[in-house]
Amino acid sequence: MENQWAAFATVGALALQGIHQTGAQPGSRIAITGLGPVGHIALQLLRAYGHDGVGIDSDPRMVDLAAAAQLTAYPRDTDGLHGRLTRHWGGTGADAVIITAATSSADPVDFAGHLARDRACIVVVGDVNVQPPRSSYYHKELTIRYARSYGPGRYDPRFEEDGHPYPEGYVPWTERRNLAEILRLTARGTLDLTQLKPRVFPIDRAPDAYQMLKASSDTERSVALLLKYPGTARLPHQPTTASTAAAPWSTPGGRVRIAAIGAGNFATKMLFPHLKRHQATTFSWIATARGLSAAHQGPRWGFTTVADTPDTGIASRDADCVMVLSRHDSHGRYAARVLRSGTALYCEKPLALTEAELGCVSEVDLDVSRSTLWGGMI
Repeated sequence: MENQWAAFATVGALALQGIHQTGAQPGSRIAITGLGPVGHIALQLLRAYGHDGVGIDSDPRMVDLAAAAQLTAYPRDTDGLHGRLTRHWGGTGADAVIITAATSSADPVDFAGHLARDRACIVVVGDVNVQPPRSSYYHKELTIRYARSYGPGRYDPRFEEDGHPYPEGYVPWTERRNLAEILRLTARGTLDLTQLKPRVFPIDRAPDAYQMLKASSDTERSVALLLKYPGTARLPHQPTTASTAAAPWSTPGGRVRIAAIGAGNFATKMLFPHLKRHQATTFSWIATARGLSAAHQGPRWGFTTVADTPDTGIASRDADCVMVLSRHDSHGRYAARVLRSGTALYCEKPLALTEAELGCVSEVDLDVSRSTLWGGMI
């Protein structure tokens, strides 16, 4: 899977959460109103899971885009659309309608009431005017549900920031699992995001990309835009005090450039504070598995660079010592890569969890790599 398609994980998770809210069963008949990026992905997900999905949009271009992906879609102004959909579903209405449109009009909610069967579910994902008409919603006893962002855990600081999990038996599909599922389906090719044909802009042309969102003509508008970042992001350098006492293992320049892989509680509470106060050290680059914590902790502690991946940081050779502070099951492979690069290594315990991981480290010829191995206290 190319990195650019992973950028759609959050948008895809929004669509997936909307499907979860319908309570759909295999083969459910579901209508999607609004075929922008979220609606288009939702329609692909319905197909992937074996549901009978139909998309509807007032913009013919969005309908054509869905048709190009071999999805069933109709323009909103199709003559006799309600009757056509009823025949499509064997003489009944939709088991659920997911509204992914964005409009101040009440039409999407009104129209959803006509499409739905008796006691169906209407799920609001988009930003629409929710004023359900009594004539359809009361007489069919319809249920309106909202899909809040990309899944349970969103807006909960205990879950998102402190890492407190929800009990899986009660909340199996959290925001993390929704995101992971979109990545899984994309990697397998089940979710084909190439159909969105996104226009890619380098980050320094971000204003041009945002102008595209406001483009007035259909030929100028794009259904999806991507911003492309360079391999590493440079952070403002924070001045440090000149060294007055060099450590016995310092470099000829008098200051040791330290990089870090991982930025968890142990690193930020036990190691970074002490190293930051040490006059013979300076922070070089930092990397984490997902990148978010690195982007947060990097400027906090004065790291000059946030590497997009640990491998990018290691390859830069812009450090005298790399500290492996990541999850235990990743210590072995990161340690071996650091040693092979010829850079001094500090690895928190354990060095490895299996004999195979330990073998990867022991196979590195320290004499050839000229590396030094330091370890955390046991």
